[in-house]
Amino acid sequence: MYDYLDRPVGALDEGSRFLVWSMRGWTQSMAECRCPPSVLAPGFARSDLDAMLPHFHMAMMVLNRDGLDKLGFGAMGCPQVSEAEAILLATLHLYATDRVEQAHGAVALLVCAQAAPVLRRALTAVAILTHARFPLDPRPGGADSGPTNSLINRIGGGVDGE
Repeated sequence: MYDYLDRPVGALDEGSRFLVWSMRGWTQSMAECRCPPSVLAPGFARSDLDAMLPHFHMAMMVLNRDGLDKLGFGAMGCPQVSEAEAILLATLHLYATDRVEQAHGAVALLVCAQAAPVLRRALTAVAILTHARFPLDPRPGGADSGPTNSLINRIGGGVDGE
């Protein structure tokens, strides 16, 4: 998380900037009583991430509905990464680099136990699709590559057999 917290959004790589834009767009759409997927769909399509939108929307819905705490996302024009954005970017990085147990631990701190499996599956899909499209490591100065084969192979049978 601290790799992202309070960093300038412009200093993030393209994939991380896209995710921050998505988080902010989703929360702004909800605040305006607009359907987030319909508002975000053009941006996801332009980035060739249409397949990620349902998973991203599910993750944000679970965080909104079943979150243990209220998460604060930045406004669209905010130049810094907020705490909630940093937490999600770091959790996605854990899933993408096959550090599943650590990622599951983060999810357990975000939502109630009944919602955790849904959030884990959604975030795993978001991580895989983001890193397939933007293969650079989202961590500043990171050297990790995109998703590993073991993570990709697990998607077919669900995360951890769920």
